Amino acid sequence: MDYYEPTVEKYIASDRRTFISTQFWIPLPLPTKSDGGVWVDAIAINIRDRLCHLCETTFARDPKVILNKINIYNAERERIRFFLQEQAGLPAQWELRPWLFLLRQTAGKLIPKLAPGLYPKIIYLEYTAPWFYPNGFREVEPGKPYDDLPAEFQ
Repeated sequence: MDYYEPTVEKYIASDRRTFISTQFWIPLPLPTKSDGGVWVDAIAINIRDRLCHLCETTFARDPKVILNKINIYNAERERIRFFLQEQAGLPAQWELRPWLFLLRQTAGKLIPKLAPGLYPKIIYLEYTAPWFYPNGFREVEPGKPYDDLPAEFQ
């Protein structure tokens, strides 16, 4: 668990349209994982937009670990979707998209390493602090659009 996860969880929950389940276990038959699955930092469900996010938070400057998880999510997308449909009642037609919370400098290192066609939503950790939404509710994403981040990642 990243020590900044509680801040990100509050950020996600500050959008009244989004519901969050933290530390979500998804069983996957992965040859590189001895425990038979993957822990997702959080699952965020936005009912209005019919969207399910697989949320990951890292304060690391090296994107290696988060890149590995995103590649797993991409490779196992249909198994993850099936699991979420069966176990959590996720409607089949809803979009499933990774949502990354990371440092601005980490995003710059991560994006060139992503598989073609893979566009996770990215939020810079620098904008998740509670003073960006002082009343406890957020109607827009602070600091967006980011000038240094391609639109498909926002």
